[in-house]
Amino acid sequence: MINWQALRELHLEEYKGTYLNSPANGLPSIANEAFVTNEISKFREAPGDYRMGFVTNAVPAIKTQIASLVNATADEIALIQNFSIGLNFFVQSVPKASKILLIKDDYPSLTKPFEVNNYNIVWTTFEDDGTLDLAKIESHLKNDRPSFFALSHCQYLSGYLADLEGIGALCSEHNCKLIVDATQSFGAISIDVQKCNISVLGASCYKWALAGFGNGFIYINEKILDTYPPKTAGFNSYISKDQHSEYIPSM
Repeated sequence: MINWQALRELHLEEYKGTYLNSPANGLPSIANEAFVTNEISKFREAPGDYRMGFVTNAVPAIKTQIASLVNATADEIALIQNFSIGLNFFVQSVPKASKILLIKDDYPSLTKPFEVNNYNIVWTTFEDDGTLDLAKIESHLKNDRPSFFALSHCQYLSGYLADLEGIGALCSEHNCKLIVDATQSFGAISIDVQKCNISVLGASCYKWALAGFGNGFIYINEKILDTYPPKTAGFNSYISKDQHSEYIPSM
C-alpha cells in the first residue's frame, strides 16, 4: 500500500495536498531544493573549482545515468537546456531535401523546426479518437518514403501514448529514422531506444523527471551521428591528442 502522506512529506510545504499538474510542471522535492542550494554554496565558495568539477565529474555522471535509463551509451547523450534546442541543433545536420513525416496537431517544438527550415514535409493525422493508425503510418512510409518520422511519445493534447516499438519496427523495415519527443513521458514511462529502433530521442526534464527548469537531454544514435555529423560546435568539441587539440564531431 502506498503511504501518500510519506510521499507528501518529501515535497515542498505548499504542495502537501493532491498535485495533478505534472504534465505541465513536475513537483519539486525537498531533496531537489536542498541539492540546488548546496550546489550554489559550493559555487560561491570556489567558482573555478566548481566549474571544473562539474565538467569533469557531474556531466559525465549525468550522461551515464540518462544513457542507462534509455539503453544507450553516454557518448550518444548530450545535455541541453530543453528539447527545442536539441532538435533545432540536430535539424541543421539534416539535408534540406530530406522528406519528413509529421503529425498534424503534434507539439510545435517537434514540428516547427522542420517547418521554418522549409523541409519537404509529409503530414499524417490522428484518428477521430486521438489515436494513430499504424496501417496509415505504414502506408506513408511505403508510399512517401520519408527519411525521418518525428512524433511525440505522449501527446500533450490527449495523453495518447504512441506504440514506439510498433512504429520503430515499421520505420526500420522502411529505412526511415525515428525521432521521438519524450518530454511528456520521460521519468514516468520507460523507453528503450534499441528495442524501439529510435534514432533520435530528446526530452525537457522539468515534468515527470522532476529535474527543474533548464535541464534536458538528447540521444542520437552513433550511426546517425556518422551519417549526419553535427553542424554546431564549440570548445567541448575538441579533445586533447598528443598535446594538441583536435576537433572531433560528437555529442
